[in-house]
Amino acid sequence: MSPSDASRLALAAYLAERRTHIEGALKRWLDPPPPEDRERLHEAMCYAVLGSGKRLRPILALAAYDACGGPDPPSEATLRAACAVELVHCYSLVHDDLPSMDDDDLRRGRPSVHREFGEATAILVGDALLTLAFEWAAAGGTAVVRMLAREAGHTGMIIGQARDLALADRTPTLEELEALYGLKTGALFAGAAGLGALCAQADLSRVRALHGFGRALGIAFQCADDRDDAEHPSLLATASARAGAQLSEACARLRELGVAATPLLELADHVGRRATG
Repeated sequence: MSPSDASRLALAAYLAERRTHIEGALKRWLDPPPPEDRERLHEAMCYAVLGSGKRLRPILALAAYDACGGPDPPSEATLRAACAVELVHCYSLVHDDLPSMDDDDLRRGRPSVHREFGEATAILVGDALLTLAFEWAAAGGTAVVRMLAREAGHTGMIIGQARDLALADRTPTLEELEALYGLKTGALFAGAAGLGALCAQADLSRVRALHGFGRALGIAFQCADDRDDAEHPSLLATASARAGAQLSEACARLRELGVAATPLLELADHVGRRATG
């Protein structure tokens, strides 16, 4: 077995282990009551969250926590903060799929929430998941809540979505595309990595390093997704190369963390190869 094969297997094992933690926590804390007590809104919330999903953002939060020396296993407060990021991500998907936004009928291989439960319920599901996210994030403390609010809000993910909608069918400039990636996708990745470092009580320089790494990873991740979807083909080669360079710089700042940062560096390598390959 080559070193690269071994690295990929180690990364796959790490992702699977942390995904198990996340899935178990989400199911425990969100699973609906017995059928006779089940309300349609709660059922729809579970439908939005407990289907398939990579859980990459909460896993990133836990990997940042691990890299900064957080105790293993993670505390319930840390796990709730990581899961809060997933709730924000899921709410954004529910709202993005609405007819007034991207108008998508399918999500993760099955009908989107508004197709299964109706548009009004889908709006309420998104509202409920976002509100619940901050209840969970509060377990990590004020700094965690502040970081999640900033990166998920009108200066982060939401303004990214607004700019994406404003493009309509126009081809963006390279600068517009890079800024869009940094907000629409990179912001929540940055928030996930940063709050993971905060939960490990890392010093400010490490929180900043993890936050910057998360943003670079999110930009490269979106480049890879757009490559798969054949979006913006005239710009993507240049954007991907620049994203790869930014991710390499971000990784260099994490190497001082030693072996604990290995899952983050291997994840960056995997996403970087997808983005530029």
